[in-house]
Amino acid sequence: MSVRGWSQRFFGPQPQHGMVIARIGLGAIAVLSGLSKLPDVPRLFGRAGIAGAAWSAGGEGIVDLRTLLRLPLEQGPPGSEWLLFAAMLVAALAFTLGAWTRPAGWTLLLLHACFYQRNEFAYVGSWATMYLPFLLYTLLAPSGRWCSVDAWRHARRGRPPPPDWLGPAIPVRLLQTNVCTLYAVAGWARLVDPGWLGGEMV
Repeated sequence: MSVRGWSQRFFGPQPQHGMVIARIGLGAIAVLSGLSKLPDVPRLFGRAGIAGAAWSAGGEGIVDLRTLLRLPLEQGPPGSEWLLFAAMLVAALAFTLGAWTRPAGWTLLLLHACFYQRNEFAYVGSWATMYLPFLLYTLLAPSGRWCSVDAWRHARRGRPPPPDWLGPAIPVRLLQTNVCTLYAVAGWARLVDPGWLGGEMV
């Protein structure tokens, strides 16, 4: 492929169908995950919960991004975990539906990071870690232009969405590269693991 071809592939307009599906899928995952944790919010994320002050004592005196993300839940007023959790659920639902897509998505990204840093063991598997970059790539794409409340609102004002579903290629390529890298690393770790090759582990 020529330099012009590579440039077009990474910087030219590309179909955004996949990013719209990613927006709906990632938003739905956050909604369902949040609803499943609803009965246990204080126990999982509250100041006196299983991730209370003693849990975070190891990083005392060290201020980094993780510490800052935990602060609203660790140092906020009693019951603040409910307010923030409700805000995260509303943002996730709005992002899924494509209502005020970018503000809702950034709110979801920030609050998911806060809750994950507060108690990462509340999330089963590694999806909660990979969720953040995938959500970021989707936010960088114009995923709210199609199949969304935003598109409906704009159409009512006489601004219909572009019919060709084209948008910037960079978010699409970032998502594709990250997914390919994830499977390559996970696959290679299994191919060289005697336990996996011998059928002793899943």
